Amino acid sequence: MLQAPVHSPPRLLAVDLHRGAVIAAMIFVNYLGALPRIPALLLHADERPDTFTLPDLVFPGFLLIVGLAIPLSLEQARQRGVPGWRTLLHIAERTLGLLVAGVALEFHQTLVPEHTG
Repeated sequence: MLQAPVHSPPRLLAVDLHRGAVIAAMIFVNYLGALPRIPALLLHADERPDTFTLPDLVFPGFLLIVGLAIPLSLEQARQRGVPGWRTLLHIAERTLGLLVAGVALEFHQTLVPEHTG
């Protein structure tokens, strides 16, 4: 039996492009530290005041896109008629999953099996 396609709200191209650019920049700058003879512009800025480089702009760009995407997402859920409790449950599930993934990625080499089970 064929089902009618679900109509999804239109995407904001600028938000998607910015999100993609930030993720690509995160991946790029995360692997630079291990390379020899990196130009100073591609390393985190040193302690001099009023100095920043490309890697120093990635996290603020990430925070900007998160700050833009959250209200847009919540508004779309509200317009679709999703109950508030279901939205909060979804947020809690995603938060827990990201926290567990973050801990696993951060400590996967230093976890002591006797302490963690």
